[in-house]
Amino acid sequence: MLVMTTETTSLEDQVVNLTKLINRLSTSLEEKDQEITKLMNKLESMNERDQISVIKALQMDQLDVIEDSIIEAIRNIHGITDGFFTLKELIKEAIMDQVESSVQPSYFYVKSYTQKINMLKMPLSYQPPKF
Repeated sequence: MLVMTTETTSLEDQVVNLTKLINRLSTSLEEKDQEITKLMNKLESMNERDQISVIKALQMDQLDVIEDSIIEAIRNIHGITDGFFTLKELIKEAIMDQVESSVQPSYFYVKSYTQKINMLKMPLSYQPPKF
């Protein structure tokens, strides 16, 4: 039986074509790998720059928070010192009022006896008289 074959290639030709196809695929894969490594390197460098900028931004935020807390602390200190000065004035006024009120008028009782009598002491064995 005769069979007519058209556009058929021999097995050797098919193997050659397959090897060429595999070679082209492998070179294409190598090129894609190189492209991927370039893109990964680019992404890593961008990430590093982004991380640095994020770190700088965080540091700036921290500095702003610290600055705000320092300003608030200074305001509190000023408030405390103002309160201290008003408290000092109140204490000064209270002392002045006490000094002014402690001036004795002339009608206060004055001891008429001498200091000698003040120095006398009772003997330890003294028994008061019984009535």
